[in-house]
Amino acid sequence: MRIRGLVGALVVSAVVAGSGPFLLIVAAQLAAAGVEVRAVVELARQSEFLGQTLRLLSSPGLLLEGAGLLRKLRAAKIPVLWGHVVCAASGEGALRSVSVAPCNRDGEPDRARARTFAADTLAIGYGFVPRIELAQLAGCELEFRDDLGGWIPKTNVEGETSVPNTWVIGDGGGVSGSVVAELEGELAGVAVAGRLGLIDPATVARRRAPLLARLAQLRRFRLALDTVYRVRPGIARLAAKDTLVCRCEELPCEEVDKAVGFGGSDFRTLKVMTRLGMGPCQGRMCWPAMMRRIADRTGKHPEQIGPSRFRPPVRPTAVGDLLQLIPFDDREPEPAGADARGSR
Repeated sequence: MRIRGLVGALVVSAVVAGSGPFLLIVAAQLAAAGVEVRAVVELARQSEFLGQTLRLLSSPGLLLEGAGLLRKLRAAKIPVLWGHVVCAASGEGALRSVSVAPCNRDGEPDRARARTFAADTLAIGYGFVPRIELAQLAGCELEFRDDLGGWIPKTNVEGETSVPNTWVIGDGGGVSGSVVAELEGELAGVAVAGRLGLIDPATVARRRAPLLARLAQLRRFRLALDTVYRVRPGIARLAAKDTLVCRCEELPCEEVDKAVGFGGSDFRTLKVMTRLGMGPCQGRMCWPAMMRRIADRTGKHPEQIGPSRFRPPVRPTAVGDLLQLIPFDDREPEPAGADARGSR
């Protein structure tokens, strides 16, 4: 109740937009917290689900879960606008309105048919991006998988990477949801136990079989969702000249486009030319979208453009937190006579 009251105090009205089943979850939770959800704006069309019927029926439980969320939104009288996209967000000093328009199958809006919703919050997202920082720093080979969120470490069926005895499972190895992550974790555990000689090969084979079968079933369902909710090329063209594409460095889209025109078509070069990705997030927020914009403007495949490059620490870390990692006996003694006021 305290959380609901806090959300209700901070957010009065919201538009939830983008593409993917998570939009329904977010909208339902905001409504339950007392927020007036003006609309759910979904890029995909309902008709696109028809071509994926057989794959969707492979996991009826998950399909019913999605239908239940739609019923909740309908009961709360929250409109779901299929085949629509946000084309503008306006306000002086704070968000005041959101303009949405029907779009074609590439995600390009028909601005002549746009309509506006008054809202103080816009929650927008087109899927999830895997967190590959630790795998990249460990030297794991990466590959681009658009269906799994972008750049991910290359693994075998058990989750082992190109670095021997290093496994990546769950969303860090490709966004597929919590159920898949649990099964992948169990599969990797069986593989590790077999590698260490804790279980015999026959037991490994016996325990692997049902896990692989269940994962194959879930991936058929996931393939249907990825096909319907895929990121369309038109999304990369929505940014205007003054749209901030790197919030850390307050970098507008126009500067990035100019740099791309002068040859800044990979992360390292663009970083030098514009400071894109130089902030605390190290490109986590800006690079996935900018990579798609570069691909759209140059005709290059994301594999030619490459992933972002991370360095330690992989998260912004306070110096005080790092000091806690140093054993007390290894710390330099304070100068004689230093007190709490004089020491630094």
